[in-house]
Amino acid sequence: MDLLYKILILVGGMILGYLIGSLSFSLIIGLNFYKKDVRQYGSKNAGGTNATRVLGKKAGFTVMFFDVLKSIVVYWTITMVLRYTALGAYAWVAPTVYLSIFATALGHAYPIFYGFKGGKVVSIFAGFALATNWVVTLISMVIFFGLLGWKKMVSLASVSTALALILYSWIFFIPEVFAFSMYPAGTNDPIWFVSIFLVLSLILIVRHRANIKRILSGTERKIGDPKI
Repeated sequence: MDLLYKILILVGGMILGYLIGSLSFSLIIGLNFYKKDVRQYGSKNAGGTNATRVLGKKAGFTVMFFDVLKSIVVYWTITMVLRYTALGAYAWVAPTVYLSIFATALGHAYPIFYGFKGGKVVSIFAGFALATNWVVTLISMVIFFGLLGWKKMVSLASVSTALALILYSWIFFIPEVFAFSMYPAGTNDPIWFVSIFLVLSLILIVRHRANIKRILSGTERKIGDPKI
């Protein structure tokens, strides 16, 4: 019976993560306030960058804020419930928390409410960093905003940040680094933490494969280019 409880809690957490991930705020805001489906314009992606191009900066930043919030809400809601209520005694705590983040990324990329056409997981990556680890957050911000300011390409900055995480993720297997950088109230398991971050990074890179081709060919759009 204990095994059944663990499986049910794990599946329940992943369903919650997937459904929250499936809340595509570029479509919610675009369709309800601007009468536009951002997937029909610009890069035809349902992420914050395309929402900014199509709907404007105010709407785009609002989309980004709520998209980033999705993984923060999933991580801390499930962590608090499993670590600080009796339900945690019946659960695989770390697998449930971290696989729920993975499910959130899947929901964001392939939202059930919007025909499985979603964003590129940048906001889920960012939210997970903000929710868990200040070192990843700081390094990611330096790389992302440094490249964004230099090359003016969100896609290049996003992919480079993910690639960098893949290269330096090993440092979190050093106990002192992990303990120093993780927020103490969280679900702190280095194997699961690094594994899910690597998976998010790979999903992000794969979702940007068309952008990567355009970067290599010199045709990728930059900040400040005219709206399409």
